[in-house]
Amino acid sequence: MFFILSKILFFLLVPFFWIIILWIWMKLSRNPRIKKRLFILIVIIAVVFTNPLIYKSTVELWQPGPVRLPTNKRYEAGIVLGGMAGYDKYERGYFGNNADRFIKAANL
Repeated sequence: MFFILSKILFFLLVPFFWIIILWIWMKLSRNPRIKKRLFILIVIIAVVFTNPLIYKSTVELWQPGPVRLPTNKRYEAGIVLGGMAGYDKYERGYFGNNADRFIKAANL
């Protein structure tokens, strides 16, 4: 049930879906005032959600700045998020393609 719900919600959240729905509504509408407003709304949605400059500037505002680590300081532990290790067919652990994340944390 959750899988189906997630696919439906993803489809409804995609801006392209809303552009298509508004475009169909605009074509079926007979009122020129509504057609004009729908066209303006379509253009605004298309510009805002397809412009990489707006996207990158929003992401940069959301993310914290980089932190400089001193080179002469030793650390006792490193936190590495998962996703790089797994098991083979013999149930032995191995590092996948993302092993460099573990190696960089170990080097710190």
